[in-house]
Amino acid sequence: MSIREIASTIEELSYDARTIDSIQQVFFQAIFRGETTTESFDWAFDAFGKLTFSFSNKMAQLRDDIYERMSEEPSEKIMKS
Repeated sequence: MSIREIASTIEELSYDARTIDSIQQVFFQAIFRGETTTESFDWAFDAFGKLTFSFSNKMAQLRDDIYERMSEEPSEKIMKS
């Protein structure tokens, strides 16, 4: 994975994090501001689960790619960075 690809993945993850924050706000309003039917926030639970699963997979892939790249570089070059 190139530096450009890593940066692009981090950018995607930052957008996902903003979306997760927005969904959290929906949960807060639905639960603590008196929504009594599950239909009003059922979609949010579904979207939240899909998004966090995707987020977790992207982070794991990014972690693995970075460690693989680090293992290919001489240790003294990594220490200087």
